[in-house]
Amino acid sequence: MKLTREEYLLNTLKSILNIPLIIIVEGKTKAIVPDLKSYEKNGLVDPCWIPIFYNPAMKTNRDLSVAAVMAFKEYSEFDSIALCEPLTATGIRGLRYAVEASADYVVLNDIDIKAASIAKANIMLNEVEDKVEVFNLDANILLILCRKFSKFNVIDIDPYGSPEPFVRSALTALTHKGMLCLTATDLAPLTGVHRQSCIRRYFSFPMKIDCSLELAARILYYDIVKKASPLNIGIKPLLTFKDRHYIRCFVQVFKSRKKADENLSQIGYLHYCSKCGYRNLIQFHYSSTKCPVCGSDASLLGPLWIGKIFDSDFCQKTYSKLKTITTSIRLLEKMELLLKECSIDSPYITTEILSKATRLNEVSAKIIVENLVKKGYRASLTHFDSKGFKTNAPYSIILELIKALSSSPHSISNLSPARDD
Repeated sequence: MKLTREEYLLNTLKSILNIPLIIIVEGKTKAIVPDLKSYEKNGLVDPCWIPIFYNPAMKTNRDLSVAAVMAFKEYSEFDSIALCEPLTATGIRGLRYAVEASADYVVLNDIDIKAASIAKANIMLNEVEDKVEVFNLDANILLILCRKFSKFNVIDIDPYGSPEPFVRSALTALTHKGMLCLTATDLAPLTGVHRQSCIRRYFSFPMKIDCSLELAARILYYDIVKKASPLNIGIKPLLTFKDRHYIRCFVQVFKSRKKADENLSQIGYLHYCSKCGYRNLIQFHYSSTKCPVCGSDASLLGPLWIGKIFDSDFCQKTYSKLKTITTSIRLLEKMELLLKECSIDSPYITTEILSKATRLNEVSAKIIVENLVKKGYRASLTHFDSKGFKTNAPYSIILELIKALSSSPHSISNLSPARDD
């Protein structure tokens, strides 16, 4: 009996690699991946236990990334997309770019020969040999070799852990106005749980506070700027997304000394008061560490990126594309929240820290947002935290509101309105 193309590729890989494998379909892309059931222990399976990394839970990450690359083709000036995924594992992410995002040329790479072999088979499985290549090199070596040509306008770094070791070489391999996509799963260091690890890795001082997840993203952007500036490269964050155990960043790269200089003014600190919860993004030259609300000694956290972490146009384009490819209602709902918050630059605040600061019962973030908007301030829930919200209202006004709402939900008429500035 003659084998189908799928059966032939699957059986050949199984016999060569001696790994239990199956064929799955994600989006419109087929992929040979490790059979997770073969690695279960007490009904659980961790992708780290598998010889070739594959995490089905990251499908939403891949859905978002495919939508972002589709959006970038419209957002940018590029007629075609040349993309590199230097840490490809099974190749499913890079192949989805080729099959679903219509990337014109894709380079997959993995230092593990077994992973590279699976990726090669998956290229044949999807019949995209004409526009997808696979290499078996160290990720940084591949990117350095490509530096001479700068042929990629999208590079996707999706490591297990920190993207930090790969950022510099990725920046040099990108074209002017290209896009760098990064995933960071090392949230314990970035959010201040393992503070010393963050200081060693990113040279930035974090703290475990209510807006730690946004702080983590801003530290990542600072790290990119720190590596880009000596190369006369500037950046522009396009989309910042937090989900589950990771943060995903999409950044446009400019090979311009002027843009690199402009970025320097976007590096500073988070001025944070542990007593009352006040927070503000400040530049390097800020001198006082006293909290302007309660007068307590406050902390300076960072250095970090203090500029915008969203581009509204790019986020809207990505959401529009995402609606056509994902089946995840949860992902779409998070993106809808992101679209509402992306015009507000201030770090988010949680209802828990406000309750602690005022010693009053928690007021729901939704009610706080509704009342701030009524008073003319910009305010939105945030996708970073289900108890969080963003606003341009002064922190003292927010505290006034919490006290008014706690005493009587209807006694907020004396709350200071927003000024037209």
